[in-house]
Amino acid sequence: MGFAERDKVLLKIKKKLGAKIRGIPMSLDPKETILKYHEYFSQDFRGLSIRGHVLLLKAIRQATKTGMETYPMEPRIGTWGDGDKCSSWYTSGVITENHSPSLVMEQFTFSSSRKLFALSTGLDHPHAGSWIHVTNPYNQDRQLFISYMASGPDYSIYPQTEITLQFTNQKGERIERKFTTNPLSSTAYSHLGRVNTVKTKDLGVIPPGTSVVSWVPLERKNRPFRITAMKVVKEGVSSVGVLGPAVDLRVDHY
Repeated sequence: MGFAERDKVLLKIKKKLGAKIRGIPMSLDPKETILKYHEYFSQDFRGLSIRGHVLLLKAIRQATKTGMETYPMEPRIGTWGDGDKCSSWYTSGVITENHSPSLVMEQFTFSSSRKLFALSTGLDHPHAGSWIHVTNPYNQDRQLFISYMASGPDYSIYPQTEITLQFTNQKGERIERKFTTNPLSSTAYSHLGRVNTVKTKDLGVIPPGTSVVSWVPLERKNRPFRITAMKVVKEGVSSVGVLGPAVDLRVDHY
């Protein structure tokens, strides 16, 4: 993506969400950018230097300070429009959805104060498939997203996996849809070396009631398919967050 295409995307985000844009100074001429602003980038120019991170930190702090000056002392409290149900056990390790007894909650220790979790068939059975129920508690159709672990940048420690979504629609018809995950995260955060990330996949619209999400690994890897969250949101939503930082841990911690 070139600068012009990037700027179009940023302006679209700014207009749609009312976002404030902060970034590293740069010129349309790459050579001029390197000469003038090289101190803000790492030696291989694939990431930021310490000075670059500090520059962004100061910009974010200033933007937050300015924004809080007009933030109401008593914010308006309301609903999420048509309603949504987001279930994430990525940071809590707590899951309320019905699921196969073969599944275990894996815990990863990033530091003495940070623990993360994912639901899987466990390291003892990395090639096994399983299932989990997801409930749409509303009387209208909703969009379903799931989040799962991926890694990169050059190869993934997780298997490519076939996901099957099954439910009975309001006409009484049994519907089945199949999807394939992409466990490779090849570009984002590649300057950090080997990383684990969380990806989110759209499984389409589900009706009111209970649907079943099942999966079968298509490759034999030492790590199982790991699911971290499920989101039931308003129909037509094109993307949602990962319900957890996009990058947290190095491979060695897994």
